[in-house]
Order: sequence, then C-alpha cells, then structure tokens
Amino acid sequence: MLKRFGNPKALVDANAAGTVVIELMREQGLNVKEFKFTSESKARIVTDLAVGFEQRKLLLPSVGRTPDENRAVHDLEAELFNFEPTVLRSGSVRYERVSGITMTS
Repeated sequence: MLKRFGNPKALVDANAAGTVVIELMREQGLNVKEFKFTSESKARIVTDLAVGFEQRKLLLPSVGRTPDENRAVHDLEAELFNFEPTVLRSGSVRYERVSGITMTS
C-alpha cells in the first residue's frame, strides 16, 4: 500500500512484535519510522483524528478504492465514531465505547 502512494514515511507501532514488522518492511525498501505508543499518544491520536473528521480537515477518498480498502475504511470509521472521550479529574482522557465497553488511556 505504501508503494502505491509513492512510499511516504510511515510511523509503525514499535511495541511488542512491531520491531519485527518494521525490519521486514525496511527489507522491502519501505520508508518506516518506529513509533512507541503511550496512553498519552493514543489519546492525542484519537482526539486529533476525531476533530479532523468533524471539521472536515481530514477526508477519506470515496472513489478509486479496492473492495479491501472499502472494508478497511468502513472499519476505521466505525471504530473512530464508536468512542466518546471523557476528561477525568486527573486530567487523563477515558474513551468509552458507545455500547458501554471502556478503554482508558
């Protein structure tokens, strides 16, 4: 997929088995950089994505996608729009699924 878009730099999860994946990607000539997720970075990413979509600064193309890409976009949208943030007294952000399942960051 990265080669399809001119091999842009991609941030790849370096936690756990991510380092193996990163090395395999580099062996394929892909431009990847390690990124270690933290509770704070996850909260910031989810917030920035949600705001970007709400303000229409971030758009997903609706034409020219393969069936697999259509499924991936659908899954991404469902995941992003199924969480609501709550700022806790401690200042951390808790993301709660609309269905009631929580994920704390």
